[in-house]
Amino acid sequence: MFGRKRKPDPTGTGTSTGYGGNNQDTSRLKSGRKRAAKASVKEDKDNYKRLQDYLKQVGKFGDKDTIECDEGKKMAKILADVFRNQVPSDWAERSDLYNAAFNLTEELCCERFIKLLGDAEDAQSALYWLNDFAGPSNAAAAAAAAAKEDDSVLFATTVVAIRDVALRLSKRYNKKPEEEMTMISFSERYQGELGAMRFDTVDSMNNHHFLKNSPSAPTTINTRKLFKELAAYRNALPVEYGSSCFCRVINGRLDLLRVMITGPDGSPYANGCFMFDISLPSDYPQTAPKVQFLTTDGGRIRFNPNLYNCGKVCLSLLGTWQGPGWISGESTLLQVLISIQSLILVPDPYFNEPGWEPSRGTPRGEAASKNYNSNIRRHTVTESIERLLANILNKKNPYPEFEPLMIKQLRLS
Repeated sequence: MFGRKRKPDPTGTGTSTGYGGNNQDTSRLKSGRKRAAKASVKEDKDNYKRLQDYLKQVGKFGDKDTIECDEGKKMAKILADVFRNQVPSDWAERSDLYNAAFNLTEELCCERFIKLLGDAEDAQSALYWLNDFAGPSNAAAAAAAAAKEDDSVLFATTVVAIRDVALRLSKRYNKKPEEEMTMISFSERYQGELGAMRFDTVDSMNNHHFLKNSPSAPTTINTRKLFKELAAYRNALPVEYGSSCFCRVINGRLDLLRVMITGPDGSPYANGCFMFDISLPSDYPQTAPKVQFLTTDGGRIRFNPNLYNCGKVCLSLLGTWQGPGWISGESTLLQVLISIQSLILVPDPYFNEPGWEPSRGTPRGEAASKNYNSNIRRHTVTESIERLLANILNKKNPYPEFEPLMIKQLRLS
């Protein structure tokens, strides 16, 4: 740790850190991805076979036949899993699985079986995730129509059509007495209210850090591929009460984004709203994005050894620290966001500093960490909670694109 050569601190007030590692780590990372991809393919094949079996079973039922309770639950769970774990970039590759799920859902859209799909408000139900699936499908259908991609239009409109039928039947036939309604957990309520706000487009952004140096969109950027990746954020961005990521992108400028990450529960950043401006280079994903941290009180607060008060974000994926860096054509912006969330905004940020990490577990180190956390917590409350609330109340919010989201976040925190 001490023998590594660190890049200089631009502020001159400390050292930089980030996720360390070596070539062996990179090799393990690639190997792990291959194993995960192989396991995912196997799971898809298994689910496809189950869905086909269920479809045959339901197709043989007479007018008065019913599905056994346990079997119905298994069927609904598979549908919920398939609808939940989807991203637009995978639609073509996994089309057989999705079509099997749609065919079964269509068979269940009748008076006898609609209850198996559950409620649209219940985050555990198949209908909830089918409704979530329909969100990016509307946008994808419009984009595919403009590009004259008939197969993509048909796929996307199928999702929406089946969702609409299921919703109508559910409202008609799935009424439950108040005493039978299942109380959902606070976490599910949080996901239900904020999940749909993960990603959105806006007409403009106030003072985007990279806009002044990039007044027009790069002409060489792969807009179609980038659209698919960003469309996936409607479902892929993590939204949990413990910590969440939300993204906004400028209409016509897919290369310029703004991200809000809420501080993880159990850390000095808990419930705070931390802002980042992002610029995607013209050859993304061959090259890493640029990221600027905005929550610094005008350059006066350094929230973390990795987050400088000048706005620099120190992370190996971004090339600002030695270790496994950006893998051309494989790494993604989503990995960067999750790394910030899980490797920087941590319960004990004091030990992110390489020179202080060896003191972890010692009385002196733990005392220093506790004092560091106390200061960070104070800044979190004043800068990323109270100041945001005051700006909203005074109609001076510098991030209006996130205002409805901020209000819900502050209300639920």
